[in-house]
Amino acid sequence: PPRSSFRPSSRKSDHLDEFETKGLLKPGHSRQSAFSSVGAGGSTGRLRSTAKNALQKHCAPLMMLCSLAWDPRNRARSAIALIFFAFLCAAMLTKNDVGASHNGFPFGRTNKKQPGNNDPFSKVSADQRLSLLKKIYGSWNFFDGSAEDRPTTPYMTVDNAGNPYLDLTEEKFPLESWQADAVYANHFLDAAEKLVKRGQRAIFSTYHGYGLSDVRVVEKDGDDIVDYTAEDSGERSTMRSNMFHMEEIDLSTVTSVMELKEAAPSWERKGGWTTSRSMDGLQRRLTHAVMTNSNFTVVITGSWESMGYGGNHAQQSMAGVFETLLKGLFEKLGVNLVVRAIGLPPPNDISLDEQMELLDGGKSTLIHTLGWSSIYGSDVDMVVWDDYSAVDDGEAHQLDELSSQMFDLFARQALLSGTTSLPFIWGGDFDVLRNLHENADVDVGQLGNGLSGVQETKSEKAAASLPWAAQYLNCPRGMKKKCENEMNQFESICWVDRSDVIPPTSQLDHIPILPSAFGWRMHKLKGMTISYVFLAATLNALNQFSEITISQGFPLADEYWHMGAYIQNV
Repeated sequence: PPRSSFRPSSRKSDHLDEFETKGLLKPGHSRQSAFSSVGAGGSTGRLRSTAKNALQKHCAPLMMLCSLAWDPRNRARSAIALIFFAFLCAAMLTKNDVGASHNGFPFGRTNKKQPGNNDPFSKVSADQRLSLLKKIYGSWNFFDGSAEDRPTTPYMTVDNAGNPYLDLTEEKFPLESWQADAVYANHFLDAAEKLVKRGQRAIFSTYHGYGLSDVRVVEKDGDDIVDYTAEDSGERSTMRSNMFHMEEIDLSTVTSVMELKEAAPSWERKGGWTTSRSMDGLQRRLTHAVMTNSNFTVVITGSWESMGYGGNHAQQSMAGVFETLLKGLFEKLGVNLVVRAIGLPPPNDISLDEQMELLDGGKSTLIHTLGWSSIYGSDVDMVVWDDYSAVDDGEAHQLDELSSQMFDLFARQALLSGTTSLPFIWGGDFDVLRNLHENADVDVGQLGNGLSGVQETKSEKAAASLPWAAQYLNCPRGMKKKCENEMNQFESICWVDRSDVIPPTSQLDHIPILPSAFGWRMHKLKGMTISYVFLAATLNALNQFSEITISQGFPLADEYWHMGAYIQNV
């Protein structure tokens, strides 16, 4: 189908479709752990026991008082008082019983963010905090001063373009269109570049804080102002670039996994690797989406572990983090970011040997591969394949021969899935990626996880001083057991206690945790890494857009953003 133009609207879209999140909750596979005794099959008896103990504790003294009060000599004087105290006791029991199943469970304590002593904004109000962050980072204030003059007749159409790619030639843009308006476009590009940079800094601050300390209110010239101490911005910028560094390699000289390790030894713990030509291709796709105000569709697929099943909420998954971070940002750029997270839920009807084979990686996407365009879509601009081994043995990104062949089929199906789009392929087997890049001009790369830029959790005391997302994530050998504790890796409360609602059905305290499932911290880091890399490509695209139009004028010349010939070549 031809690409469709996007117009931002106020309607909020769902993060993930219902069918895409099916299987997140699989009670039949709950892991035997400190948490497995809570939830389905055990909570009813526990609630009854709790209620009985509460009765004995709160009501025994009251019953003794009742027997004295019922004496004929005291009966008339105490009847009203007894009724009052009985109702008071009932109210206390109701409150205790409703909260028992939640307050008694470990998640009731540990999974709520406790304000730490390292909060730099503890001495200022929420409004002062917001004003300070806007002052330091800036905020989006761009608007179209000539909105009433824009064309009312749609011009970004297949008929006007004369092709299904929406590749309009320069003369087909109306003079009143924003693409041809130098004043609008210059201000828009400036605001867009600043917005993307703020997004990158925000991602880094998730793991390194805002770089502020001693934030306080001081009096100056009779006015209260917020003063603070800031870390060196140049040093933070260097740390950020290193954490998410994307290595660009030459696949004509790097011909094997061993040579890749020599050329980019730490790519797996940083941003990843790609090629210069592939990055240019991603930037071209992004520029096309901005110029046409159309969709940019991203598919994230892989094993059930990498998709976030088995103990996490949908928004805690890599795809959920990616979409939550960038959906609103790209809407300001006039682009509708579409994210599809599609993968099989944990299997429950295969043998143990088959389950172990799946853990080796590369075999979880076969069903979707066979129906690529029907399942993933025929309009995909970027696909993230994450079906690597769930066993961390130092060779996590290498596939066996069968898995390599299955990924080759996946990649070819992806490239043949649509006629008006061509996906950038992240992930998979190195040899397959290199073959497609060198012989078919396919844009490829492999994503890292950014872990090298996360501060180590050397002790529980050190963890308390780290930002919330960085705690128990990057751990030395001596802290591995503590860091891998489910209490520190999973945060999946199913029901938050409310005083005005008593659920008729006993609620689970948390999503059951499956063996080999990954906790939210690593999913968040991977989602943040993808987002940072995506923003880096967007920033490069915007910079190029700005530099070219300064010398060549508006609209942007066809050769820098048209996709038709690019797709047909592959």
